[in-house]
Amino acid sequence: MRAYAHVPGTLDADTFVTALKGGHAFVTFGPMVYPDYTFGDDLKVAKGETATLGFDLEAANGLKAIRLVSDGGKVVEKRAFDGAVEERAEFEVTATKDTFYAVIVEDQEGKKAYSNPIWLDAMSHVPAPEAADADG
Repeated sequence: MRAYAHVPGTLDADTFVTALKGGHAFVTFGPMVYPDYTFGDDLKVAKGETATLGFDLEAANGLKAIRLVSDGGKVVEKRAFDGAVEERAEFEVTATKDTFYAVIVEDQEGKKAYSNPIWLDAMSHVPAPEAADADG
């Protein structure tokens, strides 16, 4: 198993551990996952709006599938692949509540990669207060 972390700035033991603790990582037994949004980050989306979660994928043994996982570990969407070494997967998600999305990527030999979540913050629009009357 290997752990990969997104480390902003200089890479050293401390920044690597900080990135792991912050959830900016994934572990793998083979497949590689390159997300459009960093694992562990908060994605702010207005309630009712959609966002695209995109992932570039690689597997030396060929890709078999990607599963998008959400609350309670439930698989909310799955895509199968035909064994290509590189693929791109995109999932449209609608913000109805605060939740998370993670992925499980599997290669043709059954080896898997598991991501930390990307947190989805479903933001409600709160109108600004009316401006006070200029005459006071």
